Amino acid sequence: MDYRERPGTAMQWRQRKQMQDRYLGAKNLRGESPRLPNGLKRIRMFPEWGARIPPWGDLPDPYPAGRGEISIGDDLEAALTEWSLEWESSGFVSGHPESWRERGWELYERVQACCREVVEVLPLFD
Repeated sequence: MDYRERPGTAMQWRQRKQMQDRYLGAKNLRGESPRLPNGLKRIRMFPEWGARIPPWGDLPDPYPAGRGEISIGDDLEAALTEWSLEWESSGFVSGHPESWRERGWELYERVQACCREVVEVLPLFD
């Protein structure tokens, strides 16, 4: 996989996560800054019980990241909160409805678009 190309499937994202986990873990052990090869910080997007918006943090400081850690705007934050609360209230334990996943990918695109100069968003909800 060419690191400069964005994965196109959930499986490719999982593979990219594994690669990034090894890379960031090694940097963390050496006491180096947790930056990806392209210089960006990685954040993770997934719903979590009791979270107002999906957790963002990553190595060496895992989730949840504090509100305002990345600038996404009030409208997008509200949409993410609604999406996460839908997951929590519906009890999607063993699977997620297609409409919820599709909404997650739409929100992912919006988050990545507003933050692409600072972070790479890792979608962990599909």
